[in-house]
Amino acid sequence: MTWSVMALLFAIPVFALGRWGTRNAAGLAPRTLSAVVRESKERAIRRGALACQVFAGFFVLLGIAELVMWAIHR
Repeated sequence: MTWSVMALLFAIPVFALGRWGTRNAAGLAPRTLSAVVRESKERAIRRGALACQVFAGFFVLLGIAELVMWAIHR
């Protein structure tokens, strides 16, 4: 059960980081770049943020699966 709690607690800040990155991608890209390069950087930031959210979802699923296995074999 400890692993499930750790996985769920790990997923919360990782998902929050991904959400923050998605919302603030325009502000995180350097303004000194040309428009084309800046848009490319924003897309890269959004892709990384989405990867964080997917990674967090994976850890939530692992945590839930471990809780279910713990409940079944208890």
